[in-house]
Amino acid sequence: MKLPDFLAFEPFNELRQGMGATELGHFDLFDPKIQLSTHEREELAGEGLGIAISAIRALDDLTLAYKDGRVAAFTEEPGGYFHVSNCANIQALAEQKAKLKVATVEPLLGPSSQVKVCADCLQRLRYEGFDMNRHRHRQYSEGILSRFTLTKFFSVYSAYPIKMNDSPKF
Repeated sequence: MKLPDFLAFEPFNELRQGMGATELGHFDLFDPKIQLSTHEREELAGEGLGIAISAIRALDDLTLAYKDGRVAAFTEEPGGYFHVSNCANIQALAEQKAKLKVATVEPLLGPSSQVKVCADCLQRLRYEGFDMNRHRHRQYSEGILSRFTLTKFFSVYSAYPIKMNDSPKF
């Protein structure tokens, strides 16, 4: 079976001309409600995006996502913690309907910023064998905690794109 040459199909050519399309191309479906825009991805990789916690969801691997990107969630209090998983602390923030800043890098918070990763998040993920409950592993786990970087985290858990699923929002 031979398909017709749609470039020679006059009704399509008239439609294309009426639309002002001068070149042939392809169409990518983009839904800004569930997919990150280029601008949002740039913000996530820069100073971060301020959002309501209700816009964050927990993925099946217990990490956090905003739209179709994995993120870290930063609290607004100085000297606070940032979260990379659906730990009890972030669930408490969800109950308070907190506003957070989400990012894929540590935002420019100033040289005196002492924001650290939440140990409960690493415990929940068992990140690199992290386990503060076992005394034999305490020194090892403290080393992981002190050396933690989002760059390394997102090399293990890719930031973008993630598979879309029906993970619950907070």
